[in-house]
Amino acid sequence: MPKNDETLALNIADIEPVSVANGPGRRFVIWVQGCPFRCLGCSNSEFLAFVPARRYTVQEMYERIIAEDSIEGVTFSGGEPMSQAYALSVLAEKIKSAGLSIVCFSGFTLEEIQAKPDSSQRKLLAQIDVLIDGRYNQEKAGGGLIGSTNQKLHFLSGAYKDYAKEIGQSKTIELATGNGVVRATGVLDSQILNRLNEVLQEGPRHLISLDD
Repeated sequence: MPKNDETLALNIADIEPVSVANGPGRRFVIWVQGCPFRCLGCSNSEFLAFVPARRYTVQEMYERIIAEDSIEGVTFSGGEPMSQAYALSVLAEKIKSAGLSIVCFSGFTLEEIQAKPDSSQRKLLAQIDVLIDGRYNQEKAGGGLIGSTNQKLHFLSGAYKDYAKEIGQSKTIELATGNGVVRATGVLDSQILNRLNEVLQEGPRHLISLDD
């Protein structure tokens, strides 16, 4: 297993250099490519397949992150971050050494990660300040950082203990357009996102009506 972060690679689906919808404050968001789960209604279904996407070394990604001097932390999402736990754990150590916080979304529960023999997943877990865990269940739609009510927020360090209520209730949604598609960050119903993408494909100007 490679140890040099000049060659250690991450398979990245997308990034957002500055987001306010993926955890407390302004955050650099990394969506990894590949997920072992197939949750119905997943809002990032294009990130599920274990296929090559954008390759970054740990060092390249770290340099991009620290170039954003307005952020207070980094959020790992996906896809499934625990599927690239070793490379992310190396990146996470560098991020924490720079004084930034880490928020991570995972389909695995905290208990499942803690019980795994995979030491790289436990190593990554040790760097995380806030974990949002559990598979998405579209029949239990949630709010804030929680996609469905079966998921849980775990404050694993003291970094955000005073902001637990605020973080859990935040309903900020960001819509980013590019390459002919709309990407939503934050919690947005998948049917609404699908309709936005349909309208974007129809032409340059449309009135969009989204019913509850």
